[in-house]
Amino acid sequence: MVNPLRQPTPGATFLPEDYVRAQGERRATIMAVMLFMVVMAAIVTAFVTTTQRWTSVRERQEQVQTAYESQARELKRLEELERQRLELADKGAITTALVERVPRSLLLAELVSSMPAQISLSTVDMSGERVKEKAATQDAKDKGVKSISSKGSGKKKAKGDQPAAPKVVAPRFAFTVAIEGVSTTNEAITDYMSRLKGSPLLAAIELEFIEQVAVEGRDLRKFRIVGDLMQDLDDASLALVRERCGLPEVHASVPEPELSGDDSPEQE
Repeated sequence: MVNPLRQPTPGATFLPEDYVRAQGERRATIMAVMLFMVVMAAIVTAFVTTTQRWTSVRERQEQVQTAYESQARELKRLEELERQRLELADKGAITTALVERVPRSLLLAELVSSMPAQISLSTVDMSGERVKEKAATQDAKDKGVKSISSKGSGKKKAKGDQPAAPKVVAPRFAFTVAIEGVSTTNEAITDYMSRLKGSPLLAAIELEFIEQVAVEGRDLRKFRIVGDLMQDLDDASLALVRERCGLPEVHASVPEPELSGDDSPEQE
């Protein structure tokens, strides 16, 4: 018999146990579904964020690739301009080598103006000799650089590529000036040699011989002086020698051809 005065047990319910168990399972199912939805939402958010990042990375990569290709074209253009500059420099060097750097009139004026009054020149001889230089090729430069892929690409180079043409080197000439004359005293010859050594046009001045000769009953000293003609002279040195010798300034100019009525150049 149930005691009506007994306190009820905590958590006790008058509902059937099957109903209570079904309610608990329903709540657990709802919680599981909510957790699954939260996890799926986090996964979708992470996927969208990662996709957006990869999209931005690909866009940045395309921008870098475009900038790289643009810079590569600029470098190729600069290399072409450098090659043209070197070709023009070589042509200019060849043209300069073919042009007489020191005019003969300036050399003779320097020899005469430096000559003391006791000296009389009899012969001025100038001989030239071409300086031999070996033409360097691009293959010779590449011999010192070896690549790992040179073994595999050797056959292809032998079949398709042609050896580089030798570089055209500007000719260089070395000129020697020989001066013969007579003098009344040895001191005048020494003074003449000192003046020639101070001239910017000549170098390596040497006295080959000096001997006593009789000319029309007079005892004179015959001598021979040799020296090298300087080639690497700037315009300032040439202008200084020209001013010292009293020669007018020379300005190179190219005359323009005159055209006649029938648009043909006149021949003078």
